[in-house]
Parts: sequence; structure tokens; C-alpha cells
Amino acid sequence: MACKIIINMAVRILSLKLLFFCNYITAEIIDVPYSCIVNDTTLRCINAQLTSVPLTGGRYEILYMYDNLLTSLSSNSFECYSHAEEIYLQRNEIEDIEESTFYVVPYLKVIDLSYNDLRYIHPDLFIHNLKLKTISLQGNPLVQVNVNAPILNAPFVQNLDISRCAISSLTPRSFSSLKSLQNINIQSNNIQTMSINVLEGLQNLRVVNLGNNHWTCDCNLIKLLNYISSRRPADVSHHPWVHCYMPGSSKRQSIYPGRERKFCQDLNLQAPKVPEQIITDNQATALSPRGRFNEGPVTERLEHKVLKHERARVRKEIYTLLSQYQGALIALVIIAVLATVSMLVSTIIFKHFSRKLRTLSSDLESDIGSTTHTYEPIGDRASWPYG
Repeated sequence: MACKIIINMAVRILSLKLLFFCNYITAEIIDVPYSCIVNDTTLRCINAQLTSVPLTGGRYEILYMYDNLLTSLSSNSFECYSHAEEIYLQRNEIEDIEESTFYVVPYLKVIDLSYNDLRYIHPDLFIHNLKLKTISLQGNPLVQVNVNAPILNAPFVQNLDISRCAISSLTPRSFSSLKSLQNINIQSNNIQTMSINVLEGLQNLRVVNLGNNHWTCDCNLIKLLNYISSRRPADVSHHPWVHCYMPGSSKRQSIYPGRERKFCQDLNLQAPKVPEQIITDNQATALSPRGRFNEGPVTERLEHKVLKHERARVRKEIYTLLSQYQGALIALVIIAVLATVSMLVSTIIFKHFSRKLRTLSSDLESDIGSTTHTYEPIGDRASWPYG
């Protein structure tokens, strides 16, 4: 433990010294390549024909160096980029990366090394990058990786892409030092079979992409699919089926959700075991990876438990929404009641005034009829004194 602390301190001191050096180098000594574009936080050297990482001064947080001609990375490649948080190096020709290359980049969060020529990755390559969350090694021929040891020692990484890497097998030790993994992409490899023990230690796992491998059609694959589905029932539709190949044949089969039992019966093999217990997490959406499998075939018991769990999750989400918007719902109900009452009162008042108006109108008509006078002539005009 003391040795690790000393090493971490030494790495930080070294990065500070390198930063001091890089911040005070002059533009006459080291210039930014003419094909690169820079601003306050970003350095873009895309398709710039770079054969090495340019040592430029600056507090760059994002480095775009893909589509270049880089063949190797050493411990001094990023000595002037200690503030880098995202580094994109895809589609270069990188064959070798020194173990201490990224030790001087303590704030690194995203690293993309996809589609290079890496055949081997040192397990401790990112051991000092405690803020690292996403690693992409897609498209590298990692044929020399020892799957009986941890692929990487990166306890805080959440997203790992090792698709299209020519990996033929994975063991329970492969991800043993990646305890925070949430998303794993292992599609388009050469994997034929994989035990559920490979994933059991990953308590935060949410999504596993298994597609386009050379899976063998047997009930071990059914066990794996059932385990992945039970970890998060809401994500079953994310990978609706997996293709596999019959033993000793090139015929490809498709395994659909809900048909696993029939699939095993058709193969005339031992049926997969049933999860013993569903243990939900804080969001009530996952099974505990500590759950084990009992003896017995897949029956309605599994479907019943998954359906029951899904119903409980939906009910909990509904109750949560109701509790969050309780005040607003009460206000809407009060407004609706008041609007209804006001409409009723307005209707009553309108009817009352209508009756009053009709009564007044009839009274007025009767009064006008009773006050009509008939004028009679008073004598003849000739009898008037001043005719």
C-alpha cells in the first residue's frame, strides 16, 4: 500500500514538472503543426500525417489525433497534456503502447484507441487514471491478450468496447479488475462459449452486447442469456435474439426470448437451471449477481418471477411519479372542481335572469296595452267662439 502511495506521488510530481516545462517552452522551439487547429481547450490534428504526438504547450482538455500515421506511444508522448480529459487516437497504425504512457494524464476520462494494430495491451496501462470512464479498443487484433488474467486493471471504468478484437474466449478473471463496468461490447469476436461466472462479479452491469460471435448452440448459452436477461428484465428487448451454430455444423440457429426451453428440448440436452431468487436493487430493475442457479428445467417459474418483478417495477415507477407530482395533481383536481362549480352557478344565474327577463317583458307588454287612450272630438268647429 505504501509503495502505491509513493508511486502515485512520484507520478503527480513528474506530471507537475512536465507541465511547468511545457507551459514555458517558446513557440519558436516547438510549433503547432500547420495542419492542426487549436482553441483554448481543444487540439485538432485530424488526418494531419502525424508520425508522433506533437509536444505543444497549452492546457488542452480534448485531443483529436485520429486518422494519422502514429505507430507507437511512449511515456513522453503526452507529457505536455496533463490536463487532457478526452483523447481520440482511432484509425492510426499504433502497434505498441508503453505501460507508463498515460500515467502523466491524471484527468483522463475517455480514451479511444479503436482500429489500430494493437496485439497486446498491458493490464496496468490505465491503472493510475482514476477518473477514466470509457475505453474503446474496438477493431484491434488483441490475439496476445491473456484472458486468464485481468484484461485491464481499471476499477473505475464504466464502458468497455472490445468488439472486433479477434478474442476467442473469456474467463472469470478477464473482467475481475473492472468492478465498475456498466456496459460491455464483445460483439463480432470469435467467442464460442462463455460461462456466467465471467459476469457474476460485475454488480453494476447493465448492458452486454453478445451479437455476431461464433456461439455454440447448447444450453450453456441459454444459461448465459437467461442470466443476462434476469439482471435487467427491462432490457430484454435490447438484444431480442442471438445466433448460434449447431455443434459440428455450419447451420446457424436463432434463439428467441421465451423459447429457450423448447430450444434445449430440441437439442436433447440438459436444460438450464432456474435462478433461485430475484433480488432487486435501488431501482428495482436488476437481479443480484450473487444469485445462483438451482437444479431443474426452465419452466413457467422463471417467466412468472420475471413477470412479477416487472409488474412490481412498473408499480413502483407509477407510485414514484404520483408522489413527485402530487401537488400538481391536487391543484388540477381543485381547478377542475372550481371550474365545474362555476359553470353550474353560471347556469343557475342565467336561468334565473332569463325567467326574470321574461316576466318583466310580459308585464311591460300588459302595461303598454292598458294605457292606450281614445280621443273624441269636442263639438263642431263651427261652434268654436273664434272660428
